[in-house]
Amino acid sequence: MGKVIMPVGSGAGSGSDECSSTRAEVLKGYTAITSDSDDESLEGTLELTGDASDSQVLAGKTYYNTNPKNKRVGSMVNQGAVSQTINAGESYTIPSGYHNGTGKIVASSLVNQTEGTATATQILNGQTAWVNGNKIVGSMAIQSILSFNAAVYSSTAVMFKWKNPEKGPFSGVIIVGKKDSYPTSVKDGYIYYKGYGNNANASAESSILISNFEGGINYYFRIYTYVVKENNEWISTTSLISTASTLKGQQTFTYSGTFTVPASVRSIDGFCVGGGGSGGTGGGFVNTPVAIQVGGGGGGGFAKTFKGLSVTPGEILSINIGAGGNSVGGYKIEDLYKDGNSGGESNIKRGNATLVSALGGNGGRNGGWNPYGGSGGSGGGGGLDLNTKSSYKGGNGGSNGGNGENGLANYRSDATDATGGKGQGVTTKAFNESAATVYSGGGGGGSYGNFISTGGTGGGGAGAKAYNNNLTIAESGKANTGGGGGGTLYGPSGSGGSGIVIIRWGY
Repeated sequence: MGKVIMPVGSGAGSGSDECSSTRAEVLKGYTAITSDSDDESLEGTLELTGDASDSQVLAGKTYYNTNPKNKRVGSMVNQGAVSQTINAGESYTIPSGYHNGTGKIVASSLVNQTEGTATATQILNGQTAWVNGNKIVGSMAIQSILSFNAAVYSSTAVMFKWKNPEKGPFSGVIIVGKKDSYPTSVKDGYIYYKGYGNNANASAESSILISNFEGGINYYFRIYTYVVKENNEWISTTSLISTASTLKGQQTFTYSGTFTVPASVRSIDGFCVGGGGSGGTGGGFVNTPVAIQVGGGGGGGFAKTFKGLSVTPGEILSINIGAGGNSVGGYKIEDLYKDGNSGGESNIKRGNATLVSALGGNGGRNGGWNPYGGSGGSGGGGGLDLNTKSSYKGGNGGSNGGNGENGLANYRSDATDATGGKGQGVTTKAFNESAATVYSGGGGGGSYGNFISTGGTGGGGAGAKAYNNNLTIAESGKANTGGGGGGTLYGPSGSGGSGIVIIRWGY
């Protein structure tokens, strides 16, 4: 039951008309006759609904929250007027509490924070900086180098020289090249070099040697300056140009002589083929069924390639061409059963020092029980060792470093006495290149009957045949191929072909 507030006075009683309070002015939970209660005692509607905490009320000040009988005291700190000065990049934490509204946070002047001496011409073009409180846009261009030259150092190497800028930032140069015309930008061509060479100082001369260019090409070069700062790169808008023509050439020697190293040539390739061996001769009687021994073919001269031989421009090298082995045999009794002669060595010499050499091929053996082919760059074909007048062919000469074919040996159980000669086992093509000319073919072994053995590809001579007094002459190895000479039964054997030397540069 609510509490009733009864008015007191000297009259018989008071009603609503005599009251000045309304229900809204009487605390909730209490009853009273109010000006709006129609003389009835009704509950008031006034209610305290404060939600402030002590920390939200200034220290020393009192207040009521929801309980009209509980006076509270605030605890919020009175900060008054808080002021602070900070620099760019700094921060200030505002303390909690009461502020009177007159405090200030003030930023320091940029003049004091950006003290400097740089001008626009000392800051890279397009870059900005604050100097003494002012934002400056740079106008300094990246300086070009002062000079540039590209010159052939060797057949396929170019020496680049330049002079660094006399001032400004500098990280290095970019050299761009093309074969047909000058590059128009760093991206228009191949970047052959990027760096500062061997000297990064201002106005200093610097250089770099770049190898592995193609020989015999006109190259066009353009050089730029670049600067790297804080992982960013700037390239100069100005540049210089130069051109260089690399070297390529070849000289073939078919006779002994000398070779003068051309200007700017510092490396050569050498290829040598020794002289071919001559074929061997045999013996026996054509028209009688007795043993017939026919000579083997001569071996081709050995072939040797050497690449990247260091030389000095202007020096003179000696060139020696190996002669082919001389022919042996004839039509006299004393000319029978002759071994062929070996070919001579071909070489390139510096003074007494041999730089590249290739030995001559061995001569084919005679038909006296062992008519095998001569060994060499390619083996000569084996001859024949027969006890019949039947027609048989001697072995063909070997090619491109291969062995010669075997001839027939049926006179004895030992079938190895007509074996083809051994080849060097590697290609005899010039400079070991697949599309190059083949040298050093082996000579063919001599035959009996209507067959003729062939000489090996690379200059080898065919062997002779003999039958019913129908004789052919053994072929000689071709000159300057190192080919072996053909073997024979009667008559002179084929002589070996002379050797050859080829020197080239810029390949």
